[in-house]
Amino acid sequence: MAAPGEWLGVLSVDLPADGRRPNAQQQEILAFFAEHAAIAIQHARLHSQLERSQAEAEYAATHDSLTGLANRALLKARIDALSAVLPDTAQRLREAIAEPICGTTGGYRIGASVGYALGRAGEDYSRLVPTADAAMYREKRRSAAPVP
Repeated sequence: MAAPGEWLGVLSVDLPADGRRPNAQQQEILAFFAEHAAIAIQHARLHSQLERSQAEAEYAATHDSLTGLANRALLKARIDALSAVLPDTAQRLREAIAEPICGTTGGYRIGASVGYALGRAGEDYSRLVPTADAAMYREKRRSAAPVP
């Protein structure tokens, strides 16, 4: 809610062509309308501030404060999201090539081996993060940056 006396905007009411002014009841209705409009404007402002705060908090939770680079929380979330869709993508590819392709000399079957790798062979998230952490701390020490 706006502080008393704080201006949020202006409500302009055009007088009818005959110049009649609103009576007391109409003025009261217009005042209520103005108050409700002010509440709606303030609500929109608060909603925008909340969205900005949430975006800033999400960024802070997923990025290193010194370098601005993605941190392990974001890395894990992206690996998990990718790991969730890759098997389905591989299955759709296998289904797409399951039917023979017809050529002028007959039908041809295509085979494929579908897989995916994250990191180097044999590495997974549990091995990747400590290795990345060690590299990050080495770099922070080398550049005399604060190390937690």
